[in-house]
Amino acid sequence: MLDDLTSFIAATTGLAVSSVESARSPRGGVLHGFACPPDACTDAWRRLRSEFSRTGLWPFVSHQRPMDWDWDETRSGAQHVAEPAGHRPVLERLLAEQSGQLRLGVPGAGPAADGLDALVESLIRAIGDGAAPARGLDPDEVFARPPGWICLAPVADPSGLPELLDAPDTVNWTSDAPDATLGYADHSAVLREWNVRYGAVPYQIGSRTLVLAVKHPPVSRRETARVALEQFAYCPDLEQVLGGPVAIAQRQAGADRWFFHWD
Repeated sequence: MLDDLTSFIAATTGLAVSSVESARSPRGGVLHGFACPPDACTDAWRRLRSEFSRTGLWPFVSHQRPMDWDWDETRSGAQHVAEPAGHRPVLERLLAEQSGQLRLGVPGAGPAADGLDALVESLIRAIGDGAAPARGLDPDEVFARPPGWICLAPVADPSGLPELLDAPDTVNWTSDAPDATLGYADHSAVLREWNVRYGAVPYQIGSRTLVLAVKHPPVSRRETARVALEQFAYCPDLEQVLGGPVAIAQRQAGADRWFFHWD
């Protein structure tokens, strides 16, 4: 751990940081945070991210300060960092569990028996050739007020942040499967898969929201369609802010920021 975290943050970000707030996580380690002018958060996040290999502290933008973090009081124990051998990939499971809703959202989709590849083809046709390049969601479209904190969490793999932070909370998440849930370990597994494929990492985390910064978003129409289906299966509540799979493919899947919200 750095001896003087406040001075390090100020020197790294160029911001006049007077103090750093810290709160111990029930999952292990200490969550740090400092108030940041909203218009400076992205640049500060990038600068602190560049130091992650040295500090072991992953930065993320948030509306919540460490002392007010919504820890899950029903959960006990430290974070889980590894999936069991032979574990079914979580996105594969989510696509299967949300198959019915996905087909309702894709014009011309056939029966479930046709399989995922056929659904991807139907979505490609629905997207069309003339779709505008994805620009992603503007933060002003999403948040009632901009985030004003940057937190730093001790984690070896940033994809594991949901397990460390008990966030996002998705207790109302439902699917076609009986007794289906989307837990913190599921969030982390999704993030790990998208990190491997697209370089996606956590940028913003809140009690009900998640924004990923994406280094290599999909380019081909087929890959974009597949990712749009994955995103809807992961977060059906995107329909409230973006729309269904067609809108996700057109507006978000190919962008360098991916936004998720669970109501």
